[in-house]
Amino acid sequence: MPSVIGVRRAAFVCAFCTLIAACSSSPGAAPSDAGAPGCATYAVPTSFAPAAAVSFERDVFPLFAKSCAFSACHALANKRLYLGGSDPAAARAALVNVAASAAPTLHLVEPGDPAKSFLLHKLDGDACTLVGTCKDGDCGDTMPPQGELLPVASRDLVRRWIAQGAK
Repeated sequence: MPSVIGVRRAAFVCAFCTLIAACSSSPGAAPSDAGAPGCATYAVPTSFAPAAAVSFERDVFPLFAKSCAFSACHALANKRLYLGGSDPAAARAALVNVAASAAPTLHLVEPGDPAKSFLLHKLDGDACTLVGTCKDGDCGDTMPPQGELLPVASRDLVRRWIAQGAK
């Protein structure tokens, strides 16, 4: 009989991989709103305050896990963005100070600077504003690629983590 911890870990890994899979899009796929008149930079809510301490392992990694469906898109080392499976340290290392494949002049996560973090542009749904920065003007899909964006509170948790140095 599997232990509760083993079952939780397996569910967590599957859910986390699904969220991260949403970061990626198929090569050559144009963002749905690229060049659209409605493409605008996400306005950070005035209620955003980076004061509350955020930990990747304690707060962000579990958020990714519970915020998505099940998939194994980034659970295998041969994927475009491998996030270390159930290892929070490996997942963090795959994101922080790593060039975004779609926009090599930007890091996926730029410690201390949420506005320069490609991951947040994907989460906020405003990657379309970066078309001049992205390869061939293709910044890929928003994250998640179909459906609604994550709730503002969830995105702001990631924003706080990045603003606090992405530790």
